Amino acid sequence: ESLKRFLKEDWKCIREDNSTVVYDVAPSFFSRSGPSGALKLFESLKRFLKEDWKCIREDNSTVVYDVAPSFFSRSGPSGALKLFESEAGKELLGPGCTASDIVNHKGWNPNRPCILVTGTSWTVDEDVGMLLDSLSDLDTLLSDPTNGLPSKIIMFITGKGGDLKLSYEKRISTMNLKNIQIRTGYLDKFADYATLLGVADLGISLHNSSSGFDLPMKAVDMLGSRLPVLALYFDTLKELINKNNGDYFTTKESLSEGLDRLLRDWKVSGSDEVAATPLLQEKRSYIKENPRGTWDQQWGSKALPVIKQALNKGG
Repeated sequence: ESLKRFLKEDWKCIREDNSTVVYDVAPSFFSRSGPSGALKLFESLKRFLKEDWKCIREDNSTVVYDVAPSFFSRSGPSGALKLFESEAGKELLGPGCTASDIVNHKGWNPNRPCILVTGTSWTVDEDVGMLLDSLSDLDTLLSDPTNGLPSKIIMFITGKGGDLKLSYEKRISTMNLKNIQIRTGYLDKFADYATLLGVADLGISLHNSSSGFDLPMKAVDMLGSRLPVLALYFDTLKELINKNNGDYFTTKESLSEGLDRLLRDWKVSGSDEVAATPLLQEKRSYIKENPRGTWDQQWGSKALPVIKQALNKGG
């Protein structure tokens, strides 16, 4: 049942009426001695299959982590200028903010707002309401110029419309924030989305795993863009996010505290190699010095040998 929930709710690859296929097929597929080789997406799933289902051996299972495509990277001022001067970028910025407020041909505007980004399906999978509560608290702090926080923040909430989008947008329209602009939208071109992650200062992951057996691809893409991630905590997330490349939160209060902590001592540098706060710089440097690799590298070094072994044994 745990794996059924994982496949149905997190991966969304089975329906309620055909999930018996997993139950019926799995015992015949896995013998007591285990298959000739097994690929897993993370250590938690490996432990689940080994200890609960007892269908793999320690010596024949390989973890192949999801990693971002190679076009996810830091975009820099030039990428930001190209994005925010495009029609898609202008629409995303909305009224009250232009490309020149953020960047120009010489580089970053020294008075630019802090750029936060999160992705959502606008469903119960992500608690956008928690984020809005925290932004309301943060807006009050930004009014005090002595606390070292940025004077302005622009929060991009991206994603196609789900069941809850209209209700959240209605709430956003009534928030009356003084120092934070919240922009909702969807970038049709994946390259534009990658550029947005590459110009942001901090990513926020609201993903709540119902099974505990998945890692949020949105956070994977953020790390591929060398973007530190403040993420809603669940156990498996430790395989992706840690105190070196990001931080965790569990409640509205801890999300507010995390934003406050990470955005302190705000100062925009002329170079994109230098983050706007010391803590963000530490985390961005760690991500750069400890790359997760590319999918081609993961495939070539980990997945392909297991598949070849299985084919050779079967053939």
